[in-house]
Amino acid sequence: MPFLTFEDGSKTYIPDESPETIAKAKEAYKLSKKGDASVLGDIGKQAVRGLQKIGEGAATTVTTGIDLFADTDLTADVKRYYDEIDIGEAETTAGEVTRYLVQFGLPGFGAAGVLARTGKIGRLGQALGAGVVDGAVATDDVVTLKDTFLDTESESDEARLARLRGSEAAAERLKEKMEVAIEGGAFVFGLPLAVKAVGKTVGAGVDLMSPVGSFIAKLGSSKTKPGEIQKSAFDANEKQAKGILGDLFKKENFRFYGDSPDELVGQAKYAKLNMVRAMQDQVDSSFNSIENIMQRTVDTGSVNQSTALSLSRNIEDFLFPRVKIDYQQPDLSRGQKIQKAKRLQEEALDNIKNLEKKYINYDSIGLNYNNGISETLKSNRELFDTYSKEILDISDETSTGFMNLFLPDELRNAITESVGTYGTRAYKAYIDKGYKVDPKFRDDAIEELQSKLALSNNEAKATFNELLNPGPKNKVGTPYEVNEVLLEGLKMDKGILKGKSLDDLPAVRRALGETAGYLQGDWRTALKNTQLTATTTAKRQASLVGKYKMFDDIKKLDELSPTTGGAKFLKTEEEALKMGRQLDNNNIQMFNDQGESIILKKFKAEDAGALDGMYATEKTYNALLGAASDIAAESDAINKIYASMLAVKAGSQYGKTVLSPGAQVRNFSSIPFFSLLNGNVGSTGRFADAVAHSFAGIFDPKKRVIRKDVVQELTEEGMAQGGGAQLGETLELAKLATDNLDWARGVAKISDTAPVKFLEKTYRMTDDTGRVFNYLNEKDRFRKAISKSLDSSIPIESAKNITRFADLIQGSSRTGAIIKPQDILNKYGEEGLEKFIRSESAEITANTVQNYQRVVPIVSQVIRKLPLGNFVAFPAEIIRNTSNAYSRGIKELLSDNKEIQKIGMRRVVGATTTTAALPSSLLALGMTLTGVNKDSVDAYKRSFAAPWDRTATLVPIASDKDGNPTQFFNFSYMNPYDYLRRPGVRILQEIENGNRDEESLLKVASDAFGGSLTEMFQSFAEPAFSAQAVLEATNGETSTGRKIFGPSDSFGDKNAKRFFHVVDTLLPSITPFNLQFDRTSKLPLGIGVETLKAKGFPRAVIGSTGGKGEDKKILNKSGKEIDVAETFVQAFSGIKVIKPQIDLTLRYRGFEANDAIRDSTNEFNRILRSPDAQSSEQLLQGFINQNEARFNVLRDLYTTIDDARALGLSDRDIEKQLKEAKVANYKEVMRGKFRPIEPSFDMIQASRAGAFGSPQPIDPSTIRAAQTELQQDLTGRYITPDARQRAIEILREEERKKLVGTP
Repeated sequence: MPFLTFEDGSKTYIPDESPETIAKAKEAYKLSKKGDASVLGDIGKQAVRGLQKIGEGAATTVTTGIDLFADTDLTADVKRYYDEIDIGEAETTAGEVTRYLVQFGLPGFGAAGVLARTGKIGRLGQALGAGVVDGAVATDDVVTLKDTFLDTESESDEARLARLRGSEAAAERLKEKMEVAIEGGAFVFGLPLAVKAVGKTVGAGVDLMSPVGSFIAKLGSSKTKPGEIQKSAFDANEKQAKGILGDLFKKENFRFYGDSPDELVGQAKYAKLNMVRAMQDQVDSSFNSIENIMQRTVDTGSVNQSTALSLSRNIEDFLFPRVKIDYQQPDLSRGQKIQKAKRLQEEALDNIKNLEKKYINYDSIGLNYNNGISETLKSNRELFDTYSKEILDISDETSTGFMNLFLPDELRNAITESVGTYGTRAYKAYIDKGYKVDPKFRDDAIEELQSKLALSNNEAKATFNELLNPGPKNKVGTPYEVNEVLLEGLKMDKGILKGKSLDDLPAVRRALGETAGYLQGDWRTALKNTQLTATTTAKRQASLVGKYKMFDDIKKLDELSPTTGGAKFLKTEEEALKMGRQLDNNNIQMFNDQGESIILKKFKAEDAGALDGMYATEKTYNALLGAASDIAAESDAINKIYASMLAVKAGSQYGKTVLSPGAQVRNFSSIPFFSLLNGNVGSTGRFADAVAHSFAGIFDPKKRVIRKDVVQELTEEGMAQGGGAQLGETLELAKLATDNLDWARGVAKISDTAPVKFLEKTYRMTDDTGRVFNYLNEKDRFRKAISKSLDSSIPIESAKNITRFADLIQGSSRTGAIIKPQDILNKYGEEGLEKFIRSESAEITANTVQNYQRVVPIVSQVIRKLPLGNFVAFPAEIIRNTSNAYSRGIKELLSDNKEIQKIGMRRVVGATTTTAALPSSLLALGMTLTGVNKDSVDAYKRSFAAPWDRTATLVPIASDKDGNPTQFFNFSYMNPYDYLRRPGVRILQEIENGNRDEESLLKVASDAFGGSLTEMFQSFAEPAFSAQAVLEATNGETSTGRKIFGPSDSFGDKNAKRFFHVVDTLLPSITPFNLQFDRTSKLPLGIGVETLKAKGFPRAVIGSTGGKGEDKKILNKSGKEIDVAETFVQAFSGIKVIKPQIDLTLRYRGFEANDAIRDSTNEFNRILRSPDAQSSEQLLQGFINQNEARFNVLRDLYTTIDDARALGLSDRDIEKQLKEAKVANYKEVMRGKFRPIEPSFDMIQASRAGAFGSPQPIDPSTIRAAQTELQQDLTGRYITPDARQRAIEILREEERKKLVGTP
């Protein structure tokens, strides 16, 4: 009798060996195994199989042509070869679809793309080309639409072709390939049109709703005059926050701009940071490109090390010629130094150009000469000179650009003379917290101070120490904003050095670690030193200019506040005096309505530029000048123990993000959701642009130079920040720790290694891509909306635009500041309108996409520094982004501009879709496709899901033949906005559980409210990774219930396992192994050959390469075989699939129930053994209470049993698991019957006799009676004897009334 053997070794009888019979047997086998196959694993395998089929199809196309003319059977030989290496047929629909997408999508759409790039072939030609390629890669087993809907023959094409031979088979095969070609061409031609039509239809539908949305928004908004919506920072009724809690929970800590008067002022402050970042990025990108060019020439042998060093030194001589001159000839006058510097600069540029011409072929490295070394350096020099001139301009009272920047005459003259050669000195002593002065350099510096300044040895030492630790030079500014640093050392402002200069003290400068390339002996270090000088120069110049522009903008915002509805926060001295009494020249005191004192402080020109002479409340004054508020205050030296805790927290978070391949992939896959929230369903072209802009320079630095204009725009507008909420929080924590701990600085050096720097850069750039993608979409649709209605007024979000176009701003009764684009066009032209569009789009994006700059202070300055919460900035930003998306959408709906209304409607719909509709729709789709019902999903989440998955969106993607789920796709793992759904889901779950257990309405409401708060604030309040690991190690059990050590383990083994658990938890996710205790080891801490256990992905890699041999299975740490394809797909897609293990989970629930049952029995025994006298009522109540605890545990277990049945587990399997878990009376539990505690009556008698202390008045018969009365069903509420008696009496009364006819 013939048998058919399947891949897993199982066999089945078949009546004959015909292809039809075998096919039917295989189909029946596949149906019986439905749900066993891994969906992701099948997708991975079929993707590879699709590539194989491309090769088979292409090869058979060639051999079919030969067979047709030569009447041979070469194709049959080719097929036999490919059949031998075939991975196997798809086991799931998803796998089958993947195979066809790869087999035809890659070559077909690839061919269409190549043809499209020629620019000469239309869509029809592209479709025909794609169709021809699809036909060429088609294989015999491909089923066409014609085969599916038109052919009536039962025999498949594959079986029919297998019977034919020679030219006859070739002719039929070519015919089949032509059918595929025709269908493929039609598909490629029609698909883009269909997708576009659907997109337009959906978009048009949403747009049609915009008038209705606008009407509703206007109906719900209040209409006031512009001046009436204005806020005031001088509100006399505002009560001052007091005490620690008052400081912590004041409203300022829950808005991104903190103590600043309003959001517009907050924006102005961040604009300064972006300006500095843009200039720094421009300089760094230039130097990275130069280094890359030099490295290539050195690697190819075009330039030797000596020539490269000469080039590096010439680069410094061109940019900062004073460095060499000050070292070589320190005794020259300033005028002489300036003249020599200009000559040296010219010589250096000539040398650089000669070296370029002689050694560097820019064409060979794909770089235009305009982006070469000399041109890049000239561009940087022009940048420094532009800022020097601007500094002079804003400090010149006769200039239109005057902003009250006051410079001493000596400094102003020096800047004027140095334009063209100016550079700021950078000292490692001030930049590097871990900088150690070379003892020889220290001695040389002290000797120089003694000889040149005529100081004693002690005075020289004290002076040098003062230079080494100068302390803050400006109480409200950063070191980059202090006037004296513009020409470092030009004039010291205190002590012995007052009026002196460091220019004449080269030994002192060297001891302080001046970053001079002139002093270095290899080309790369010399170039890096020059880069640091250039970066410092850029930051200091941009920071100073940005600071005074910021104060100028802030003054304008205050003046415009009656129109914009912003806060009025500045007063003239005359206005301030009317509000209170003058305390001194700089302070005025006023009182609020509660009699509390409020101090008004006066701004000075040297600190606040354009605000000179104006007054503000002390809170506003401190906020604008950057002084730390109570919540932000940090001592110079945080407690070492606390700093260590922060270091561990930062390290663990870094390991779970930057050093986690899964987090890297998930970070990238979440990008579309940020745009979808705003209704920005952008084109793939804009997504590709966003990736290209954000990742420019990651592999080749010259790419960032080539895109410098776009990169500068993105940086200035705050879109390219070099990171998002998670990474920003982690790096801030790391900085706090490394600033205070030497060992943390040492560990942090690991992040400076090339692989780690690359991973961090990748994570940063991915974060930026999310913002950039949304920004490009916002800019595109905003521009289109404006172009269609230039005369309509639109709302303004950007403080930049309000100050830039102050003379065109109008007030709106509903939306605050508005402007007409036509007015901008008329006065400022196309360039002005483009700037307006850019800043407005950037501000919208900054408010609605992850942005660490705007994390609220309660999170950024308090919670993140506690041993609580992991990545707390991320959920905080999710809340802020979503609320802002709805807020902006409503503001757009309130606009009178019809096109802006459409954007608003799309934004509101996008936010609703992302947070609610999309998860629900995916769940419904998954249930429809798999046949899984909602009850089954709920049953799994209620009883078998991991704690963190119980409120997640779990979409069924596979089921068995009975419709029970066998695999779930965890959509919450990918969707960052799922966090907002969880509180609502938890409420519904608590209500359902309460109703099922017949709890009171009060308890249901309490559980629902408490559960929702837990879901909302768990991210902020749960212990950090490090703290959680320590707590789990201490308790001996993880949060999921896994035992870390057993009760029989020795004291030493327990501590060793605790140690391994903590270290393993804190290891970066990229670590290819888990740490575990080796029982067989004789070494300390149980370190042995089994200590390092390879994780699933490395094991999968070993399996895919045959590293364990063909017959060896690759197992995970649980002993289950690893699906190699599934592991790879999960690792590189960011998709998380859950495979329910109902039987094993039920057994674990049984173990948990057993422990709880034992605890309730032991607790009652403890009551019996109590030496204190108790009443009989107390003892009976103790028995009843412990039975209630037992009842609740068994009721939960019965619910789990019931859910297991709903998920397809048979009673026989359930009984097996409960038996292995040694659950007492498990058969009664399975029937839903509660058996009360079986007390020890010997112990009861001993307790009565006073064996444990005072004799206890407990009657065994009372306990037996209670036992009987407490027997009940394991459903609903626990019924006590009193409650049962009351219920019986009520029922009897009802029966009596019926008998006597009483209503």
